[in-house]
Formats: sequence, C-alpha cells, structure tokens
Amino acid sequence: GIFSKEQFWEIINQLDWSKKQAPEIIAPAVKLLSEMPVTNIYLFADKLSEKLYQLDTKEHAKVFTDAEPDGFLSGDDFLYARCAVVAEGKEYFERVLSHPNEMPRDITFEALLNMADYAYERKTGEAFNYQPTFSCETQSNQQGWQ
Repeated sequence: GIFSKEQFWEIINQLDWSKKQAPEIIAPAVKLLSEMPVTNIYLFADKLSEKLYQLDTKEHAKVFTDAEPDGFLSGDDFLYARCAVVAEGKEYFERVLSHPNEMPRDITFEALLNMADYAYERKTGEAFNYQPTFSCETQSNQQGWQ
C-alpha cells in the first residue's frame, strides 16, 4: 500500500478545469481517491500537507506582502494561493517552489483542502478526522520564515 508521488500527481491531474464550480472541478479527483485503499487517503492528505508546507516561506509570501503598504499577509489568502499552485500540477508546483518570485497572487483553490475529507466520507460514510503530518497553516514552516 505504498502511495507514490506519481499517484499523488495522478489524482491532482484529475481536476477538471473545464468546470466552473469547485465541487465539480474536484469531483473526478475525489472519485479516483475514494476508489483507492483508505490508507492512500491518509497518505494523500500527508503529501498535500507537505507540499503546502514547502511553499510556506517568506520568499513565496513576498508577492503578497510587497503589495501591501504595511506588509500585511492574510494567512488564508496565502494558504489558498498555495493550494492553487499544487492544483496546477507537478511541473508548475516544482517551478514555483524553486522560483518563489513566480508565486501567483491572483489564483486560489481552497477546495483542494477538502478532497481527502470527501474521498474518505464517500468511501467509509464517516467523517475524516485526521491531522496530516505537516500543518498547512501560514507561517507553520518556521525555517521558511526565518
């Protein structure tokens, strides 16, 4: 039951950007995830949390803080923007990860955070009460904010 990086991105690649509403965009990805073993749902949540954590740096937040006179950063806005970077797929994620100045300021995709919950509920009929390995809350990555 090993859940590979490739499987993670395979699920992300199921996002249907021809749709307008978030629940419809994530539906095919949630379906694929819900058809996998329950372990994979936990591992997907872990991998997602890790990617969001990797993007949680002062450098990646600069496009937001530089645009504000007082350098204010909305933790939620930055989190949802980080979600959008992951939702765009592996190549885009890796590019933005290594080039923080390419962090987008105007795209968000909060729905990514619900995918594991929906997949788990669909599979088991129960709520997904799980704290992934990494916190995705803004400024959790202390090293990234030094």
